[in-house]
Amino acid sequence: MGAGYAVRLRLRVIAASSTPARQRLLLAALWVATVAAQWGALQPMLARGHPQPSVLLYHVVGASFAACGILAWRRRPESLVGPLMVVTGYLFYARLLLSRLDSSFVQTSAIVFGNLWLISFGALLVAFPGGRRWSRSRAWSVLGLCVLVEAGFTALWLVFVPAPGNLLFVSANSAVADELNRGISVIRFVAAIAVAVVLARRWRAATAPVRRACAPAAAGALTLLFLGGLVLEDAFHEAQSPFLVWPTLVGLLLVPVVFLVGVWRAWVARAAIGELLVDLGSMDGRSLQSVLANALRDPTLTLAYWLPDFGSYADSDGQPVELPTASVTRLVDTVEQDGERIAAIVYDASLADERKLVEAVIAAAGIALKNERLAAELRARVGELRASRARVVGAGDEERRRLERNLHDGAQQRLVALGMQLRLLESRIRTDPAAAEALVATAASELAVSVDELRELARGIHPAVLDHGLTVALESLAARSTVSTAVSVDLLERLPEVVEVAAYFVASEALANVAKYAQATSVTINVSRGATGALVEVADDGVGGADDAAGSGLRGLADRVEALGGQLRINSPLGSGTTISAVIPCES
Repeated sequence: MGAGYAVRLRLRVIAASSTPARQRLLLAALWVATVAAQWGALQPMLARGHPQPSVLLYHVVGASFAACGILAWRRRPESLVGPLMVVTGYLFYARLLLSRLDSSFVQTSAIVFGNLWLISFGALLVAFPGGRRWSRSRAWSVLGLCVLVEAGFTALWLVFVPAPGNLLFVSANSAVADELNRGISVIRFVAAIAVAVVLARRWRAATAPVRRACAPAAAGALTLLFLGGLVLEDAFHEAQSPFLVWPTLVGLLLVPVVFLVGVWRAWVARAAIGELLVDLGSMDGRSLQSVLANALRDPTLTLAYWLPDFGSYADSDGQPVELPTASVTRLVDTVEQDGERIAAIVYDASLADERKLVEAVIAAAGIALKNERLAAELRARVGELRASRARVVGAGDEERRRLERNLHDGAQQRLVALGMQLRLLESRIRTDPAAAEALVATAASELAVSVDELRELARGIHPAVLDHGLTVALESLAARSTVSTAVSVDLLERLPEVVEVAAYFVASEALANVAKYAQATSVTINVSRGATGALVEVADDGVGGADDAAGSGLRGLADRVEALGGQLRINSPLGSGTTISAVIPCES
């Protein structure tokens, strides 16, 4: 792990400081180096003809690590896995290639450092996919200790081995050399067991997503155990068991491929984002949480909402949620009437390395949450419009009934009586002229009253005074008001008829409320025209506290204005008067 961390620090700096073009150039150079190294490893063996299959497989292990590592590095340059695989492959090549050079120093170095690939391989297993992160000092300490033990024991072993070109040879002593060889083999085997134990404990404590992500490391650990057993057998016995040789060689060849598949798993999983968008479009009764969990393949995923008033998280139904110890990402911020509401997605720690995948899911979920909020607002708005239309229809029916009653009880009765008087007049006009004259006078009086009543009814439907313009109509209202009222109309031309009628009734109802409830001493009526339409504002200096929900008058005004696509606002703080503002759209 220490070696892996140190290499990781270096390679991430390179990746961060390089442009994409330089990264491509670096990877191309690595491909060339890999092909050249593989040819250098195979050419002498092939030249001798008909190599043993096990020997041939051994000579392509480095290519397997290096090639798969380059592909993994290209796919995920921010990940540690690709660089570690490349380093492992090149370290594996080192002893095969350097030992063929005609230099005692190089040959001795090849033997001393030839097995350092075991350290990078162990680091790869421990670090994948998101293992424990050590401090830099501790990582370098572990790295130095591993290199010192491996290279130190090998160098000490060379002191007693009379190999050709061995610069460290001092005195031939096969017994000591054999004991040192057994000692380093035991250390390597114990180290393999230790790595396997670490991975097994991590596997046992992991959740299902973590176990799925750690599958390549588990395969590598099994191969490492076979390798450790092979090394140990080689130290204590002259012959190597094929039951250890073949599983080790096949494992070393396939483990890089398994790691590459693990790296590509996240890339393939990103294709699920398209499926996620489809699921978000038609959730078929499923919750957003279940759709997100399916996209990330994490059944433990939780979607929670922060409640500032309670200082805790809750689910979509408002039930408290205890967040597990996992990665928590702030997902979306929305401002609602009751304050800020923060949605958070809680996912398994194994997904921390799948940053792009998680970010894509979070972005899609953020859109879904915003759409949910907009849909809720739209449903509320539709509900308000339906209620408003129902009130308008009800008000229209009530108005028709009122007109019917007024006509029936007033003008209709007078006209019926007038008809009866005319029939009496017809029978008496010749026989009793004096009575006929009295009937004519009575009929004329009744007719005048009926005309006045009909005019008053018509004023409730369309005030006749509006025929002379909105300014005259508002001044007429101000003149009849029981409170001192000032009128200001700033219009360059007349408004459409329906807008003038609405403005008139806004002012009329507002003045009626002032007279009934406001206890005001003065009122101002201002009418102007802006970019969004006509603005009618009625303000008083009364006691305030007006509420359109408390009575039908203001609510009816709001419905009338909203029916024209406008909006009515009431600002009425207690003790500070009331201001009623109506914005009514009108054509230019």
